[in-house]
Amino acid sequence: MKHFSQEIQFLIMAGGKGTRFGDAEKCMQIINEKSILENLIDSLRTVSDFISVSTTLFHRRTIELCRLKNISVIITDGNDYISDLRKSISMVNRIPTVVMGSDIYFTDLDMFRDLLVSLPEPSKPIIDLLQNNSFSGISVFTRIPERDAIMEYYEMNSEKSFSVNINTEEDLRMLKLEISRKTADHFL
Repeated sequence: MKHFSQEIQFLIMAGGKGTRFGDAEKCMQIINEKSILENLIDSLRTVSDFISVSTTLFHRRTIELCRLKNISVIITDGNDYISDLRKSISMVNRIPTVVMGSDIYFTDLDMFRDLLVSLPEPSKPIIDLLQNNSFSGISVFTRIPERDAIMEYYEMNSEKSFSVNINTEEDLRMLKLEISRKTADHFL
């Protein structure tokens, strides 16, 4: 990254209740023989060794996977996303920190890497990464948020999609269908 002298920190937020999906640990759903979270961790490891997962004590499978993958875990109460996010970024205490949900699946990791490399100078505390002018679920924090402070943000758009944010069972079904199509096309 042109303006970051240190390796980037990734923070995966995995403490949600999963109400839209019907499973609090939706990140443990399987795609290509791995959980969504394991796919995400493995993808991020190709970019940086600095990965933390923020979750609650109720997400036992998430904690166990992190233990097996040697990923640091930050425990929060899971009641309020903003409070959990601030606590987690403060505990990581490293900038820049790229924050994303545990329900992100990278469809073009090279595009994501290119986007990170082309990040602008950190004049804004938060850079929201967009794809096709839609929020990707990924933000870059260039400052550690202070309690109750409102932080300015900048939007950076990629004209190409690089990830899928899996919010519903339908999102998961569509992603699996797309992956199976690409796999089938590969063998034609």
